[in-house]
Amino acid sequence: SSTSQAKGINASKWPDNTTFSAPPLRVQDNYQVGNPEAKWMSFQTLLKEASESRGDTLFVNFASATASGTFGIPNIPSMSTPMNQKITNWLMTGPTGRYGIIVMDFVDEGRCRLIYETNLRKN
Repeated sequence: SSTSQAKGINASKWPDNTTFSAPPLRVQDNYQVGNPEAKWMSFQTLLKEASESRGDTLFVNFASATASGTFGIPNIPSMSTPMNQKITNWLMTGPTGRYGIIVMDFVDEGRCRLIYETNLRKN
């Protein structure tokens, strides 16, 4: 039998270009940051928060961002390439823990495996 109860996550009031809480979510979606270092700081801050959390919060951490491109067309690789490298370098240090969902542009199998393995490594 079906019910009229809503399913999923209501993202209709999702704030733009910020970090916010909408229980049970904690989201970092700062995508207009100007440079990869600023994006990395936002991203890394939520990684730390997620790893220290002991509650029922679901963390959603966007690595994606945009930079101005030619003729006003966003240059996504100018942000995703350095962000993906920073994430890979961080993952290669062998962190374990609870980091939530990591949303990325141009992800590859190796990076996915490293993310998955944060759940498997022993301290």
